[in-house]
Formats: sequence, structure tokens, C-alpha cells
Amino acid sequence: MCSCRQEIPLSYHEPTRGIRATALIVELLLLSLPMLSQDNGTSNSTPLPVTVFGGGDRPRMSYAGDQNPRNMLLVTTGYEATYDDNPAGQNSSGQADEEQGLSNQVVVVHQSPRTNANLNYQSSLEYFHHYSQFNRFNQTLTADEQLTLSSHISVRLRDDLVATKGLYAPSGGDAVTSGIGSPTDLNSTIYTPLNNVRANTARADLMTQLSSLGSLDVFGAYATRTFSQDASSSYGTVTQNAGAEYVWRVNEHGSVGLLGVYQRIDLNGSLLQGSASRLQSGATLPAIAWKLRPTFEISLFAGPQFIRQVEADGVGSGVGSLPVQMKWAGGAGLVREGRWMSAMLSAEHAVTDGGGLLSFVSNSSVSGGVRKRVYHAWDLTIDYGYARNQWISSGASSALLTEQSGRATITRPLGRKIVLEVEYDFMEQMTNGNLSIGSAFHRNRVGSSLAWNWGAIRMGR
Repeated sequence: MCSCRQEIPLSYHEPTRGIRATALIVELLLLSLPMLSQDNGTSNSTPLPVTVFGGGDRPRMSYAGDQNPRNMLLVTTGYEATYDDNPAGQNSSGQADEEQGLSNQVVVVHQSPRTNANLNYQSSLEYFHHYSQFNRFNQTLTADEQLTLSSHISVRLRDDLVATKGLYAPSGGDAVTSGIGSPTDLNSTIYTPLNNVRANTARADLMTQLSSLGSLDVFGAYATRTFSQDASSSYGTVTQNAGAEYVWRVNEHGSVGLLGVYQRIDLNGSLLQGSASRLQSGATLPAIAWKLRPTFEISLFAGPQFIRQVEADGVGSGVGSLPVQMKWAGGAGLVREGRWMSAMLSAEHAVTDGGGLLSFVSNSSVSGGVRKRVYHAWDLTIDYGYARNQWISSGASSALLTEQSGRATITRPLGRKIVLEVEYDFMEQMTNGNLSIGSAFHRNRVGSSLAWNWGAIRMGR
């Protein structure tokens, strides 16, 4: 897919299904823009240092001092040609193929003293020369709006929708390096080759500035994700979570926090023997974040995670709860922004969903990346990610998924409206144990693309 991406302040969450939630948030977004843009009220609250979980957002690698667009409509069209050595996702090397793609991106950005709203729609048509059965049309829609109700209270509404024929797409998006994230996120490290994926997630946050030093974020989220393919072993996922995060500013550079969250994950589909159909988990996670001027920050969290699996009986006519188990969740993240280079490194461990291939897993992941401006206007980005997903089985069965992925991208503007990009990707997923679906593969892909920016249309001040 052509990467005609814009560097804008948009959060990307693991998408899940729910058209009503999407329509509601988009409607609120569009209705509130003209009303709130006329309000000149200001907030007197003191901004806090960056928190570990950041309201569920994952940081991006950006340069210090980068300016994001305000109150604009941005439209970009792209074309990409690629070579793929294993488009069929076979265990051994399959027939290579060439791919061509056309993509479009429409971004609406609005900022005022009372509102900060973003709407991002992307679509792509992708064609293969030999494997025409893999031709696909992908769509994603992201809506994100934050409303300031008073000097101490704000509300944030987010919704993401994706519909894709997901060749090698991780179930949580396509970012190799995403930085430390909230434990409420779904597992985005497992690949589901050749699946059609429909997914949507909606989240609402109520944020209160309790004092100049303390803030409280109370949130709730609902997410669904479904797969469709010939293999019957892919699981649909329905997730509900709710929680609160309290942050206390220790000094000018550091803050401590406490995140409490309850999560319920339900699966549907043909489960492997020994799989549970529901996971209930509760976690209490103390956290610390430290920001050194100008643009260096480090964050840590660790704490107990209590889980209970609920499994169907042998004939699927009833359920039984397994004893509560105590696990540990933890992680660390480092972000460095500079004028000519930025870097990110993160590691996480938690019990979560199995990404559509397994029921529930103990997930450990490490990711890192560097972005640097090189000769003249060239921009180089290198990412790497590694993940280990150990199946939590209720019986004697066992399964393990190990993933590696990497990406090297070099980008250069050609004039004011055209951007050239050359990219190399590799992905590898290995399986071990009682895993009946053909999910192991190794794949290399190299391509180049041209993106045409049609220009920015101003939408107010």
C-alpha cells in the first residue's frame, strides 16, 4: 500500500468493528466544529509532564520543533510499485510477485481554544500480477476529538474503523515501532496472513485537572474485531475495558501515576482444544515518567495483573471458570527527539488476546527505531520489532508464536507537492507446538512510491 502519510497529531489504535459508534463520534465531530471555533475561552490548567500511558496514545518518532497543520483539509494521492518474494504467506518460499497500488488520504484538522479535532480517512486499491486473488481494497477511518468544557474538565472521544484484506497486516496496525502503549490495547504483534479483517474501537475519556499538580483520567472503551477466511481457526474478539489513571507531578520534569483497569475479552470461532473463550483481567500498575529538557523522556511501569479464564465445556453447552491467577505486567519506554534525529525504544510484558490465532497469550515484545535527516532533504527511518506470544492453555496443549519485523524507509520531497519514498520490509512469524493454522511465514518486500499532495485548504484561523 502506498504510504502517502501525513505527519499530523492523530492517534492510531487497534481498529475494531462498530459502525454506530463511528457514525456517532463523526457526527459529534462535525457538529461541534463551527460552534466551538467561535469560543475564545482559555484553559488555566498547568500542563503536566508526559505520562506513561498518555491517554492510550502511542508516541511517534518526530523531530523537535516540528509544526503540525491547523484548521486545514489535506488531500494526498499516491502510487506504489513493489516486489514481494512471498505474497502467498507460505512456510517455504513461494512464487514471487509484483504489486501496484493506488491510495488516497483525506485529513481534516481543526484546533481552537475549546476543541482539538482530527478526522483521517485512507483508502487503497492494490493489484498483484500473478496472485490476482489477493487484489484488495482497504479502508481506514479515524476520528479524534477533545473538548474543553471548563478550565479543569475536558472530554475526549475517539473511534477507529478498518476494513481490509489483510495480507501480513498485524491485527493492531502496520507500525513496526510504536513505543510503549497502554495495557488496555489489544495485541498488535501477531500476523494473520490472508485474512479479511473488519475491526472498530471506540474510547471515551473524562479528564479532570484536580490541582496544579494532579490530574485524573477516567475512561471506557469497547472494541470488536472479526476475521473471514477459509481456515476456521481465526477468532473474533470483543473487548470491553474501563479504568482510571491518576497522575501526580513531582517536579518540573517528573511525574508518578497509578493506573487501575478492568478488562474483559470474549472470543468467538472454532477454538483450539484447551482454549478458553473469555478472559477477565484486572491490573494495578504504578508508573513513573521523567522528561529531561529539551526532548528526552523515559517511562516505567510494573504491577500485578490478575486474570481468570472462562472456558466452554467439551460440547460447548456450558462454561466453567478457572481459578484466578496472578501474573505480572511491566514495561519501559524511551523517546529522544532532536532537531536532526529522533529515536525510540520500548519493551512490554502482559497477558492479552492472541491476535486471532490463539485464545490468550503471555506477550513479551521489544521494539526500537531511529529517524534521521541525511544528505540534503533525504529522511531515513529504520524500525525493528520482536515479539514472543506464549499460549496460556487450560490443558496440556502448548503453542508459541515468535515474530520479527523490520522496515527501512528513505523519503525525499521532489518539489513542493511530490514526495518520493523507497521502502524495504521483512516479516517473519514462526510457530511451535499445537497450532493447527498455517500462520508461519517469511517474507521480504521492496517498493517505491510517489505521493502527490493536492495542497491544503484552510478552514478558518
